[in-house]
Amino acid sequence: MNQVEALIVYRFNDSGKFVEPVELLPDEEGNFDIPEDCTEKELPQPNWKPLFDKEKNEWVETITPEELEELTKPPTIPLSDTEILGQQMTERESEAMVQGQQITDLEISSMFQGQFMTDYELRLLELEDKSNVIV
Repeated sequence: MNQVEALIVYRFNDSGKFVEPVELLPDEEGNFDIPEDCTEKELPQPNWKPLFDKEKNEWVETITPEELEELTKPPTIPLSDTEILGQQMTERESEAMVQGQQITDLEISSMFQGQFMTDYELRLLELEDKSNVIV
């Protein structure tokens, strides 16, 4: 029994836009009758918006960079109520941490001022003590 091999061709419309792949079987002599609106040229990979140019006998990618970006960007999925609450809670925790750091910075500043005042008081006591010394 003869094994018949099929040929895959690619159908395009009047403007050259890809329509579908078509499987052709050979005639009795083993030849393939390729329709006018089909080509053996494989589609480029990847292909987004290919058009067949009959004059050049090749597929041409016609997608613009903007269209490609729009097609390939991840879909935006709306957040659930739980996710929104979690996001808000995280923002509030972050704000609380910033405020906590500001309070800590003020406390450290206050400690330095207190130490500064203590140093001056000690210096003042030393000066008073020296001035009370009888010569």
